[in-house]
Amino acid sequence: MLLFSRHLNLLATYPAIISCPILTSLLMRRSGIGQAIAHHLLSRRHKLVLVSRTHAALDQLHYQYGSDHVEVLAGDLSDFGLAAKAVELANDRWGRVDSLIVNHGSLDPVKKIADSTPEEWRTAFDVNVFSAVGLVCVIVEPEIGG
Repeated sequence: MLLFSRHLNLLATYPAIISCPILTSLLMRRSGIGQAIAHHLLSRRHKLVLVSRTHAALDQLHYQYGSDHVEVLAGDLSDFGLAAKAVELANDRWGRVDSLIVNHGSLDPVKKIADSTPEEWRTAFDVNVFSAVGLVCVIVEPEIGG
């Protein structure tokens, strides 16, 4: 998991994350630690953009916590344009992005290297590494430029 924040104290420890007034971006999968983090933050009235491969994975959170606090964006994070869409959505709804939690990934390919292809490994790195870099770059670009 990667935590990024414009407020350095939010990087220190997990409990500090809940003290920010608005957390406007959270990247997650449909279950596990990402969903637990979303429930934790939403129960404390944070505002989140939730990203997953499908809307169905996140619709329950949207329904439970309401559109005042949750925006849902479906897509594949190996599409590097999705990061910009998530940040734009957060900025349009709440005017800023305070923090980013990147908690996505894929285990594929889970097989012997001799039985896999370079394309499978490229996809794995696109999803697990380069999409995280892309997300952070979209967040820090305005900070660097402004």
